[in-house]
Amino acid sequence: MMLEQEFKQLVMKNKWWHPQEKVLVAVSAGVDSVVLFHLLQSLSKEFRPKIIVAHINHQLRAISIEEEVFVRSLCSTYQVPFFTKRWEAGPHIKSNLEFEAREFRYGFFEEVMKQEGITKLLTAHHGDDQVETMLMRLINGSLLETLTGIQEVRKLGNGEIIRPLLSFRKKELSNYSKEQELLFYEDETNHEGVHLRNRLRIDIIPRLEKENPRFSEHLLERQKELEMRLKVLDKFMQPLFQKCVIFSDDKCLIYVKEYQKQSREEQQLILSLLMTSLQKELGLVVSFEQQKLI
Repeated sequence: MMLEQEFKQLVMKNKWWHPQEKVLVAVSAGVDSVVLFHLLQSLSKEFRPKIIVAHINHQLRAISIEEEVFVRSLCSTYQVPFFTKRWEAGPHIKSNLEFEAREFRYGFFEEVMKQEGITKLLTAHHGDDQVETMLMRLINGSLLETLTGIQEVRKLGNGEIIRPLLSFRKKELSNYSKEQELLFYEDETNHEGVHLRNRLRIDIIPRLEKENPRFSEHLLERQKELEMRLKVLDKFMQPLFQKCVIFSDDKCLIYVKEYQKQSREEQQLILSLLMTSLQKELGLVVSFEQQKLI
């Protein structure tokens, strides 16, 4: 029951939602989202939101129908509204499967949120997901700002995504599921090394933890530190950035004379902020190599 107490403390501290405010919870039938569902149910009325569940049947595995029925039954037991959608194109996608699946999921989540007047989506991302994401971005040469990994709260359309379990480790969630004798489904593809995230989880991170058992813990500590330092840096750089760069409609204007007055280091930071802004404002994907060419 320790996890329930810690979860309640986090809810009280962060005030992610108002009591009985409607929230959409993504439940896949896996252990992480099932634990999130039960932790929300464990909250007293003064802290519990009004839970609505969304489930995607990707139709990529033989057991997908059984999982859909399971989540529907779980919601019925707790008298929770349930929305589901099947990904008809899923079995026919030959490339970029993870990206396409994610686009379909979040498109459906936004549909339900708009239909039900919900502004908050809860997902079950946890600390181990954070470690994997940071390593993936480091391997792929992503911009420094993205190395902070998964944000606890971020925008989604007119609403936001909240990850209430981000400070918990996978082992804690698994232990809780055993203590509470929770039923869930294990996705067997999580143990296949086809995708980079799986290879990190199955092979690379365990090897790093053999070298240093506290590797993941230290990486999460550095994530918090990097996030804090970037926030402070951004606070001091924004006034300078706004003197040199302005966004107008669909245009980005750079005041060259003002930009050239700055030190080389400041110019690099201005460019870095510009790349981040382009990604946020225009949805462009900019690599570090592209940044150096500007």
